[in-house]
Amino acid sequence: MSKDMTYYLRFNGILHQTSCVGTLQNRVSKWKNHDLFKKTFALMLQIHVSKRLWSYGVLTAVYLIYCLLICVLDFKSPFKVLQVTSPKVAHLKVFECSCSCFVHVPSLKWGLIPELSNAFF
Repeated sequence: MSKDMTYYLRFNGILHQTSCVGTLQNRVSKWKNHDLFKKTFALMLQIHVSKRLWSYGVLTAVYLIYCLLICVLDFKSPFKVLQVTSPKVAHLKVFECSCSCFVHVPSLKWGLIPELSNAFF
């Protein structure tokens, strides 16, 4: 890394760290990036928007992940752990939702009861 880049990072308060290839740290970051991509893709695919709006999709996915409950944090959101208050989610809206609910009934051959699946929505 050049001296200019090192100075720029230090001047902006960014701590630059490296890691070895093939370590657990790299696998975790790869998994998180893949998870973020899948969530963004699901959001963008659902509303059929242009690819140039992907940056907004990524920001939205990160925000939603930040508000989700995580079992490692005793079913608290990262927002609540860091800010000590629960995140406000009243401003979130459902858009273009096309989902299906399936009820598993072992005694039935296919395990799907359309009447019950519509009753929950």
